[in-house]
Amino acid sequence: ITASIYNYSTILPVGTHYWKSYANDSANQINVTDEWTFTIAQASSEVNTTINNSESNLTIDKDTTIDLNCTLITGTGSIYLYNNGSLINSGSSPIGNSTTFSTKGAYNITCLYQSTTNYSASSETYWVTVSNSIPTVTQPAITPATAYTNNTLTANTTYTDVDADSGTVYFLWYVNGTNVYNQTNNSISNGTVVITTLASTYFNKTN
Repeated sequence: ITASIYNYSTILPVGTHYWKSYANDSANQINVTDEWTFTIAQASSEVNTTINNSESNLTIDKDTTIDLNCTLITGTGSIYLYNNGSLINSGSSPIGNSTTFSTKGAYNITCLYQSTTNYSASSETYWVTVSNSIPTVTQPAITPATAYTNNTLTANTTYTDVDADSGTVYFLWYVNGTNVYNQTNNSISNGTVVITTLASTYFNKTN
């Protein structure tokens, strides 16, 4: 055999490899090439996180249920979906979870692909912010129902906050459309009945 070109083809895994060639003729003459080293690196993986079908952060009210989804774009194998560091689903792409958020705060939603032989790890995170609930007050009840010029008027309302946050309750008294007296009540606890009074000096029988 005279001069010829020989080819070798195979699929190699990620890592560092080397090759060299040997030749042996009919006279048992042997020759060896230099050794050549090469490295096959991991390919980059890619995942996609969506919150209510959107790749963006989301602000919601308490007790809202939304869809959290995780999709593998590039790579092979399983993916993992986390809510604030807690695993809520895993498996073959795509995966998801319908989640109800009942407590105010900020929650990071992460789709994770772990490193494999041929693909590097990757992740994508978006945030769900659960808003504080709006406090409520009941319609003020004023007594006496029929007022005389020597009466002191009393009004009360109940302050409610489902988050158990304290708040401030304001009373604004008006007589014939004119603001005559205000009262501010600070650090009011959830479920508190707040009372205000208006002295008879602020109104007369012609009002």
